[in-house]
Amino acid sequence: MVGAIASLAGIVVMFADQLTGSVGLQAMLALIASAACVATATVIVKRIRGSHPITTNPIAMLPGVELLLALSLLVGEPRVFPERADTRLEPK
Repeated sequence: MVGAIASLAGIVVMFADQLTGSVGLQAMLALIASAACVATATVIVKRIRGSHPITTNPIAMLPGVELLLALSLLVGEPRVFPERADTRLEPK
């Protein structure tokens, strides 16, 4: 808990001058949410003993995927596959 409070305090210190500027509340909340996702991923990865570095990234992305999917469903954003061929990753 102390680490979480220190993280939020660090974010406030780093971006305190921008709070009065044109940075919106949504952007600041997104920044805090990203810090929470990183913290959650760090805790999950540290609990897995002997994990390979390559497995760390997919595990770390899970909280972010869950958050983005929930927000996408909440705002009713359509989830579609790319239609243009140059936007898809395909073997050449």
